[in-house]
Amino acid sequence: AIWERVFQRLLKGKFDPAQYFTGEVYLSWHRMGNIQRLMGPPSKRWMKQQLVLQHKILQRMKELGIVPILPGFNGYIPLQLVKSVK
Repeated sequence: AIWERVFQRLLKGKFDPAQYFTGEVYLSWHRMGNIQRLMGPPSKRWMKQQLVLQHKILQRMKELGIVPILPGFNGYIPLQLVKSVK
């Protein structure tokens, strides 16, 4: 959900998630930069549920005194964004 918002802002609302995100079962490969678009994008409902879950996990980690370490940007961006810069 957050990456979609970032790409929408960078592309001024013209980002097409269906051309970038994979379906839920392929997200591991997508995050490694191996594939785009396969059986995707995830449903809005699923993305919202994941966002809520991630916020709960982060909150609980903080309550337990754990400093969360979030994944960094791996440099893998939508082809649509690459084309918009040229």
